[in-house]
This record gives sequence, structure tokens and C-alpha cells, in this order.
Amino acid sequence: MRAELWADSFYRFIHLIDRLTAGDGPAIDVTAPSLPGFDFSDQRPAGTGEQDSVFAAEVIAELMEGFGYDRYLVHGGDWGAAIGQEIALTHPDHLIGLHLPEVRFAKMYLLDPTETTNAEKAFVAAVDAWSERTSPATSSSSRPARSPSPTG
Repeated sequence: MRAELWADSFYRFIHLIDRLTAGDGPAIDVTAPSLPGFDFSDQRPAGTGEQDSVFAAEVIAELMEGFGYDRYLVHGGDWGAAIGQEIALTHPDHLIGLHLPEVRFAKMYLLDPTETTNAEKAFVAAVDAWSERTSPATSSSSRPARSPSPTG
């Protein structure tokens, strides 16, 4: 199962799906759902909570179960990385593996600082520093624009 967010929607990978599902090598099943709230999927019903990775992970897990898959590999980039991590946390017995071309660090902030090792504390501090330097909000406010016009 693969999960991506627009502009990296499932459609961008159509040519790869053919290569994975047929041909001379071993064919595999590929499920490339439209994530809840994007592309061809409905928004979460009003009043039932936020459109978040926890909700999307449950929808994807139910979809895979409905398709008859007890175990599967998840690939996710961008928003799909957050969803893939959530599937791994909430449905680990269903995963064969998890492939993330980028890693979301949101779950590391659930660590109890009184129970983390010095190495874990150093890692969290390094990610915080990196995030501060690379965040669009801080990078655009701390570096002058090359041009006052967005068109150059």
C-alpha cells in the first residue's frame, strides 16, 4: 500500500504500478488509495474530528482489511509518511514493512523527557535546531527576499 499527498498523488505513480504488478519479475498487488480528504476521496464527516493522520491511518487500515489483506507493506511520502507511521504504531501486526522516503518527527515529542537517554535528548535537540533553521516560517522571515515581487 502506498500513500502520498497531492501533488504527489497516486496518479504520479501510475507508470510504476504497471511495472510492479506485471511483467517478467514477480508480480505484486499494489493498492494506491486516494487519501481521505484529497483527490477522489471524501472529507471526514463534519463534527467527527479533524482530518488528521490518525483518522487517515484507520481509513487505510480498514480499506486494506476490506480488500482481504492481513499483512502488507506501506510506503508513504509527505503526508503519507505521517499516515504510514500511524499505521505502524496502531496496526504493527499487519505490517510486513514500512518505507518512508522522509521521516516525520511529530511522535518523538510524545517522549517523556524524564525517561529519555542523553542520546535521545541530543537527537530531539538536533531536530529542533534543524527544524528552526529549515522551517518555511523561520527561513522566510530570517532571510531577505531576492525580490519584493513573487514573480521575480
